[in-house]
Amino acid sequence: MAKRFPFPTAATAALILVAVLLPGSALPDGPGIPGFDKLVHALLFITLAAAAHLDFGLDGPRRVAFALVAALAFSALTEALQIAVDGRSSELADMLADMGGFAVGLAARRPLAGAARKVVLTAGSAGRYSRRRRSSTRRSDR
Repeated sequence: MAKRFPFPTAATAALILVAVLLPGSALPDGPGIPGFDKLVHALLFITLAAAAHLDFGLDGPRRVAFALVAALAFSALTEALQIAVDGRSSELADMLADMGGFAVGLAARRPLAGAARKVVLTAGSAGRYSRRRRSSTRRSDR
């Protein structure tokens, strides 16, 4: 069986990198809720955990442990990269929010991944249906 590219994980990691590497001046004003940025960090890493489960099937303790180590390394990388971005800073609290979000995502990975899979399958089947319908319409127009 050929291995497929882990698109959900790669896309989520790319989204996280874009979000954390935006200059401070490009960020929208927050809603004024204390700790709101930590909630954003947690939500991004919840999504990363669900994507990783979709791609790698995080079912066994070794895979979960590897995913936790990889998430910690990725979180540390994003915080280190933020040091070089104008108007951004690196905070240990952001890493804690990232890892808290990843842990929540791991705990809820099966329902989250199932919901994501349904969305992907629904979108894919809708595309196939519309292509079939167009091709059958074209034949009847002849």
